[in-house]
Amino acid sequence: MGGRRNDQRSNAKMFQFEAKWCLENSFEGMIRRWWEDTPGSIPNKLENISEVQLGLNLEADKEELYWEQRAHVNWLKNGDRNTSFFHKIAAQHQFRCRISELENEIGYFEKLFTASEMGLDERLFGLVEKRVITSMNDSLLKQFTEEDIIHAIKMMTPLKAPGEISSNYLAILNGRMEVGDINKTRIVLIPKVDKPKNVSQFRPISLCNVVYKIIAKVLVNRMSDILGDCINEAQGAFIPGRLISNNVLITYEVLYSLKMKKSGKKGNFDLKLDMSKVYNRVEWDFLAGMIKFLGFHDDWIVLIMRCAC
Repeated sequence: MGGRRNDQRSNAKMFQFEAKWCLENSFEGMIRRWWEDTPGSIPNKLENISEVQLGLNLEADKEELYWEQRAHVNWLKNGDRNTSFFHKIAAQHQFRCRISELENEIGYFEKLFTASEMGLDERLFGLVEKRVITSMNDSLLKQFTEEDIIHAIKMMTPLKAPGEISSNYLAILNGRMEVGDINKTRIVLIPKVDKPKNVSQFRPISLCNVVYKIIAKVLVNRMSDILGDCINEAQGAFIPGRLISNNVLITYEVLYSLKMKKSGKKGNFDLKLDMSKVYNRVEWDFLAGMIKFLGFHDDWIVLIMRCAC
């Protein structure tokens, strides 16, 4: 048995390395070329594995962005892959938004979106102080340019897709083309409470198309320089640098002062408003009248009202 084992060893082709080869100048280059040219060599395997790893990372990023977009949450910059987290958030969001049944409230939205029959009292506008002067109107009525549109697009979220900048944008903004159907929106219902049972517990949200959003953003950017002069300092919502939560703190202070008032002949009172009427249902005639008495030029009012209604 020992003899056969020795014979097998002597017949096998064994790799033998001579240390003196390392002293040859061409040795390292020859070995490197041999590794690179030989099928199944370590460098080739490492390169193939690296390409596969890059492809795997790319697909993982795609899946993560897919679920991140549907989860409606911000990107978690720290930590491991969050695909399972985003998937769970999206699934929970879909489950919460599912409507199984609703109580019938006939004509609710018809009443909600119908103009009131009371009409407008012109005397109310007499209390409005003129804020917009001639120089402000001149700034508003300057011709819109392609740079205005590009600036508005860059300010929008990166998932918006405006496509090629068409001349129609400038034609609408500069009054050479009617808005037409661009301002038509799709109304969706967002639950205001958990497990809503009737339609009044939903908040209607208008989904606008991207073209309309770009035009509206351009108009907002043009007005941003003068809004501070038109809006009262007590207004806290939807104003850059102001928080609606500040009004909550002020309300607590005001109610506390009313409660603690013990002397004096003059009394004070607080007025509770229906906020859904304040923000969700704006009479177009009231809007046009208000911006007119604030001092805006007729051409600017026409442009605003074309986009609004």
